Amino acid sequence: MKFDELPEKRKRIVFAAGFVLLVISAMDVWNWGGNTLLHGLPVWVIWHIIIVILTGIYYILFSRHIWRD
Repeated sequence: MKFDELPEKRKRIVFAAGFVLLVISAMDVWNWGGNTLLHGLPVWVIWHIIIVILTGIYYILFSRHIWRD
Protein backbone atom coordinates (compact mmCIF):
# COMPACT_ATOMS: atom_id res chain seq x y z
CA MET A 1 0.00 0.00 0.00
CA LYS A 2 1.35 3.40 -0.97
CA PHE A 3 1.34 6.31 1.44
CA ASP A 4 -1.10 8.28 -0.74
CA GLU A 5 -3.60 5.42 -0.47
CA LEU A 6 -3.74 5.57 3.33
CA PRO A 7 -6.83 7.12 4.94
CA GLU A 8 -6.45 10.78 5.91
CA LYS A 9 -6.63 10.04 9.63
CA ARG A 10 -3.83 7.47 9.39
CA LYS A 11 -1.64 9.97 7.50
CA ARG A 12 -2.14 12.52 10.26
CA ILE A 13 -1.19 9.95 12.90
CA VAL A 14 1.98 9.04 10.99
CA PHE A 15 3.02 12.68 10.65
CA ALA A 16 2.21 13.43 14.30
CA ALA A 17 4.39 10.50 15.38
CA GLY A 18 7.16 11.77 13.10
CA PHE A 19 6.92 15.22 14.65
CA VAL A 20 7.13 13.81 18.17
CA LEU A 21 10.19 11.76 17.20
CA LEU A 22 11.88 14.85 15.74
CA VAL A 23 11.21 16.87 18.89
CA ILE A 24 12.51 14.11 21.16
CA SER A 25 15.61 13.49 19.04
CA ALA A 26 16.42 17.22 18.98
CA MET A 27 17.12 17.06 22.72
CA ASP A 28 20.54 15.45 22.84
CA VAL A 29 20.55 14.46 26.50
CA TRP A 30 22.84 11.55 25.64
CA ASN A 31 25.67 14.00 24.92
CA TRP A 32 25.49 16.42 27.84
CA GLY A 33 28.97 17.24 29.04
CA GLY A 34 30.60 15.48 26.10
CA ASN A 35 33.68 16.97 24.47
CA THR A 36 33.94 14.59 21.51
CA LEU A 37 34.93 16.09 18.15
CA LEU A 38 33.90 14.71 14.79
CA HIS A 39 35.49 16.25 11.68
CA GLY A 40 36.65 19.14 13.85
CA LEU A 41 33.18 19.98 15.19
CA PRO A 42 31.57 19.05 18.48
CA VAL A 43 29.19 16.11 18.10
CA TRP A 44 26.23 18.24 19.22
CA VAL A 45 26.76 20.60 16.25
CA ILE A 46 26.72 17.72 13.77
CA TRP A 47 23.69 16.26 15.54
CA HIS A 48 21.78 19.52 15.15
CA ILE A 49 22.77 19.80 11.49
CA ILE A 50 21.27 16.35 10.95
CA ILE A 51 18.11 17.31 12.86
CA VAL A 52 17.72 20.48 10.75
CA ILE A 53 18.06 18.47 7.52
CA LEU A 54 15.52 15.90 8.76
CA THR A 55 13.13 18.69 9.79
CA GLY A 56 13.37 20.19 6.30
CA ILE A 57 12.60 16.82 4.69
CA TYR A 58 9.72 16.34 7.13
CA TYR A 59 8.29 19.76 6.23
CA ILE A 60 8.49 19.01 2.51
CA LEU A 61 6.67 15.70 2.97
CA PHE A 62 4.12 17.29 5.29
CA SER A 63 3.36 20.09 2.84
CA ARG A 64 2.92 17.64 -0.03
CA HIS A 65 0.75 15.07 1.72
CA ILE A 66 -1.13 16.74 4.57
CA TRP A 67 -1.26 20.50 4.17
CA ARG A 68 -4.26 21.50 2.11
CA ASP A 69 -4.96 24.93 0.60
